Amino acid sequence: MKSVHFARIFVLATAIVTLLPAVANGANILFFMGLASHSHRVALQPLAEKLAGTGHKVTFLTYMKSEKPHPNITEFFPEAATKLMSDQLDSLSMESINGRLKQKYFDPFIDPRKLWPLILSGVEMTLINSDFQNWLNTTHFDLIIYDSPMKEIAVGIAYKMKAKVILFQTTATQHMFDFDMFGLPSESSWLPDWTAGSEYPLVPHHFQYAYNALWWYYSYTWHYLPKLNEILAKLYGEDLPPIDELIRSKVDLVLVNEHFSSNFPRSLPPYVVPVGGMHCRESNGVLPDEMEAFLKSKDKFIFMSFGSAIKVSDLPKETQKMLFEAVESMTDTNVLWKWEGEIPENLPKNVFAKNWFPQQDVLAHPKCKGFLTQGGGMSFQQAAFHGVPVIVVPIWGDQTFVAQSAVYQGNGIHLELFDINKETLTTAFRELLDNEKYYKTAKEISKRFKERPLSAVDTAAWWTEYVLRHDMAHLKSPAIHQYWWQRRLLDFWATVFGVILITAFLTIKISVVLARNVRALAGTSHVEKTKLS
Repeated sequence: MKSVHFARIFVLATAIVTLLPAVANGANILFFMGLASHSHRVALQPLAEKLAGTGHKVTFLTYMKSEKPHPNITEFFPEAATKLMSDQLDSLSMESINGRLKQKYFDPFIDPRKLWPLILSGVEMTLINSDFQNWLNTTHFDLIIYDSPMKEIAVGIAYKMKAKVILFQTTATQHMFDFDMFGLPSESSWLPDWTAGSEYPLVPHHFQYAYNALWWYYSYTWHYLPKLNEILAKLYGEDLPPIDELIRSKVDLVLVNEHFSSNFPRSLPPYVVPVGGMHCRESNGVLPDEMEAFLKSKDKFIFMSFGSAIKVSDLPKETQKMLFEAVESMTDTNVLWKWEGEIPENLPKNVFAKNWFPQQDVLAHPKCKGFLTQGGGMSFQQAAFHGVPVIVVPIWGDQTFVAQSAVYQGNGIHLELFDINKETLTTAFRELLDNEKYYKTAKEISKRFKERPLSAVDTAAWWTEYVLRHDMAHLKSPAIHQYWWQRRLLDFWATVFGVILITAFLTIKISVVLARNVRALAGTSHVEKTKLS
């Protein structure tokens, strides 16, 4: 017995000694959220918890407090900027909803006149805060994981701290300027961006995508980044290297919140790693008793939610009435409806509304046959994970891209808020429920989404550890250091067409000269013959 007891102690001691270096050498990691909505926090939280659980010291800089604080994660919450963020998001929400009702594809996030001032005001509000500056001057981090888009200020902070940098791309795809900033293959010939494509029937969509990529790139590099350079100079009292150079040199890895099983398949360099779905979890689909009791009356239900930033209660009364009529017309289907704000009393009888639902449990329920969503990346991934077809009604940002992804994959329908009325919404509901291809495709996507060598969060954690151990220059695309026209081979094609044009010009010129000489010789010969005769 003593030998067995000793053996157990020896094994335990060996395990402790083995683990001590990992804990002792744990990195000091900052998750830099900046100005962001609740969904951004949801996307990054699993990675933060994973790293905290493996011995790293993790800090969150965020305006969005966690609903369930993790005991091993420190949070720095700059409250002075919180109201600004909340007010701006509320204002954008109202503007987007009202604008989308009046104008198809309206989106303040694809208008730099609105986007740049919004982001810059949030950055300045954060950096001029004395609490933030004191905290920044008394802390040091080995690695900064910053949430994108529009949190590039973190790269300047990382430069001063000599910290490594990982960019986490929260949105379903990069913004248009990211392709040139990070050396990604330019696939604008087919890959949609945040817009719906060309508004003009004679202009192909890919013309619009190519134009957007270049137009946004120059707006970003000529206007937005110089403003960030000025802000960083104020923060540190000195000029740093230009932030576009820092982005290219300091960003060691890009984690993108997407997966080819539910988005478009595209070409990515080795240092860009898809990790979409970190927040998704298995569920048995059991709901609270009051919901289960409501759902017993019918064989199927649809879940409706416009996410955390969009309030259905802000919709005009006539729009709400139209939604009620469309939902009420589905006499064979119940509806669970996430309703932001005060729940109205005149809801249809087949609707159960609450301010909050356990969304993943709802989507995992065996009776859930459809999901009407605004197309937020988190919701779309949860639908893919649980195998539920979707109707996407985009409001802003990358949500139009998500809608196009759903149509491409075959698990969803794209419906614009501008086009919604009782007939179009009822038709979309019936198509989703009655056409089995959507449900079958959604279930197949679910299988693909889950089948990976490592889970999404384990993949992200593995690559994070890799960044801490290695210099990442060997994985970066050389395209980072090329001009946009070099990346698109415009120099090559300009040379080819230039040679063709010059050759054609010289050929025509020589032909004209030869023709003149031939005519001249022919004329001289004719004159001489005339004289002789």
